[in-house]
Amino acid sequence: MNRLSFLSLIMLMANVVLWNSCTKPHSNTTPVPGFSISNVSSTHGQYNKLIYINGQGFDSVKANNHIYFNGKEAGVIFFSNMQLGALVPLGAGTGPITVTVDGQTIVGPVFTYDYIGLVSTLIGDKNVNGQPTLGALDDPWGITVDAGGNLYVCNKQSDLIDKITPAGSASVVAGTGSPGAMNGTGTAASFNNPTGLAIDPAGNIFVADYFNGLVRKIDPSLAVTTFAGAPADSIGPSDITIDPAGNIYVASNAQVKKITPSGQISTFATQALLDSGTPGPSTNLNLVTGVAADQQGNIIVVYNNFIRKITQAGQISTLYTFTAPSYLPSLPTVYVNYGRLVIDRLGNIFFTDPFNYNVCELTTQGYVVPIAGQSGTGDTNGLGAEAGFFDMMGITIDRNGNLYVLEYNANDIRKIVLE
Repeated sequence: MNRLSFLSLIMLMANVVLWNSCTKPHSNTTPVPGFSISNVSSTHGQYNKLIYINGQGFDSVKANNHIYFNGKEAGVIFFSNMQLGALVPLGAGTGPITVTVDGQTIVGPVFTYDYIGLVSTLIGDKNVNGQPTLGALDDPWGITVDAGGNLYVCNKQSDLIDKITPAGSASVVAGTGSPGAMNGTGTAASFNNPTGLAIDPAGNIFVADYFNGLVRKIDPSLAVTTFAGAPADSIGPSDITIDPAGNIYVASNAQVKKITPSGQISTFATQALLDSGTPGPSTNLNLVTGVAADQQGNIIVVYNNFIRKITQAGQISTLYTFTAPSYLPSLPTVYVNYGRLVIDRLGNIFFTDPFNYNVCELTTQGYVVPIAGQSGTGDTNGLGAEAGFFDMMGITIDRNGNLYVLEYNANDIRKIVLE
């Protein structure tokens, strides 16, 4: 090969390399000048909440900006070189906010997704001509759920304990339908205004038998016995829960009573303890209306208009203070809220606020989020504030994280799926 041919070959190869370099796509590692996230308008929120992301280096062309919440893309609704805005996507979950601009991605702070509830009616009033039919709800107050997703409900007026399957089929587990304190099997036993239920890992159901002042036990064979209490004890249980060690706690007027697995009764929290450290004066209607145990054995109660936490060492703190409803502007600072509560496996507290017609979540981070309901009564189903409630009482949660709420005047069970 002569020298001219060799130089021509070298120039041809150089042109090929140059052409390839001009036509190759830009690498994602090419930095966008000044691309950064400085802060976001909020690090938690529910579906459809508008979140602003502040920083620099965002694109002035909308299509070149992409925002993700925990990997789920949100539509960009506002954009500039220094700020982007997007609505939280449904079911985003908790995770980092990431922004991709012109192929480059930057990770922002972790966003905590606050769940919103999709409300439906699981089972409604089955009364016929004013009389309860088999398995009908009649002033339901207490509710619990077993590992199989079966619900158990105690009816204050009919004195019956009902079972509702996940498909919504109802049957009577125990009770004659007339007030009494008789032990027996299934429908041979009687109760007098049962107001609360709890179930242990072995499938035993414990009943707060309010007017009898007893705690009753229904074992898996449906044998009903008196587990604890006597007229002289005056425990008057209205709500009931079980801690991880198998101890039972009952809401007893202005106190919390503890009952050991052997049936020994003691006072776990006195009225003086429950009143200590609360802002504002006491009310003449001091009542513990809801009681629940967390995984650490702490007891959480609804007392007057407070949610309070009591440790096994007897230390007490206030987790939340209910606000007076807007339709009662003259209501005093302290009033009795008849809410109840349940705690999930992560320690989040879900509670009913009957005066404001909401179901709320008190997160482990300490803030409160309404997950369903509106400021006023209603019976509509729907997502979040689209749903309405009336006269709420008991609440429970199944192993899948679904909530169930009783409405005692409407005689129904509302199911809330968290999304």
